[in-house]
Amino acid sequence: MQRSVLTPLPFPPDVAIETTSICRSNCIMCPRKRMRRPPGVIESDLLRKLLCELSGEAVSVLRLNFCGDLLDLEYPAVTRILEAVRTALPGVSLVLTTSGLGLSEDVCRLLLELRVDSVRVSIEGNDAASYSAVRGTPHYERVVANVRRLVRLRDSIGNGTTRVQVNTIDMPETHAGLGEFAAAWERVVDRVYVAKLCSRGGAVPIDYGSSKPALPCYRPFRQAVICYDGVVAACTQDWDCAMPLGDARCSSVGEIWRGKAAENLRRVHLRGDTRGLICAACHPEVWDSDLPPPGWYAELSRPVAEDQG
Repeated sequence: MQRSVLTPLPFPPDVAIETTSICRSNCIMCPRKRMRRPPGVIESDLLRKLLCELSGEAVSVLRLNFCGDLLDLEYPAVTRILEAVRTALPGVSLVLTTSGLGLSEDVCRLLLELRVDSVRVSIEGNDAASYSAVRGTPHYERVVANVRRLVRLRDSIGNGTTRVQVNTIDMPETHAGLGEFAAAWERVVDRVYVAKLCSRGGAVPIDYGSSKPALPCYRPFRQAVICYDGVVAACTQDWDCAMPLGDARCSSVGEIWRGKAAENLRRVHLRGDTRGLICAACHPEVWDSDLPPPGWYAELSRPVAEDQG
């Protein structure tokens, strides 16, 4: 991998739209309680504007979440948003991450009918006790049943598009049960993903035990994150939009992506000096293994001379 891969593209191939910041979970590793921006849902006019622009760009992945859970909204709102997205972007891979609480039969059938490419359900814990300790809700059995129903319905109607994934986080409350968790779910879903605990841009105190210089993060070079109110955040770890790059209500996503704030953020990462930014406490090379291409951080950690030789 040459360092030229860090050259910014004219438009991000990976886009995350926060369709809502509402979430019914109360996870202990989530900084939502300290968020200053109020909860909300994306307005139809803004969503239409965004989708119109994205439909004319080389977007390969659209993620329909950021700080909230789309499936926590009422069914008519879920339907309106998902139908608008799929109609505007028929060939784009749609990724939806959810707690699974809102996976009713109607919602499952909607996701399958619209051929959402990846439904990722976050389930921290391999039993009711560990789940409740992390997610703050007593709904473990309900979520498990919801996931099984989604898989069963998918298989019964012959949907060969939608992949079902369960996510969990390796943290003190879940670590002992990770083996059992993986063994149980590998028989049910298409993929089990175990993430490392991340600091959410410093919002969650974690000692990564690393004094190495920061590596350029994948996200400012390849992913745009748009909040429900139109503010473009620095990345998906910028939960409170402490580092806004622009406002998609009055500028295009492309203009913001190529704008001065975004360019400055990339320049800072290329220099390896993120002091004073939320990036300084992030260490994506430790936890960000699902989004970047395989080997992204390992290759970037090699000496420049070796890269050029």
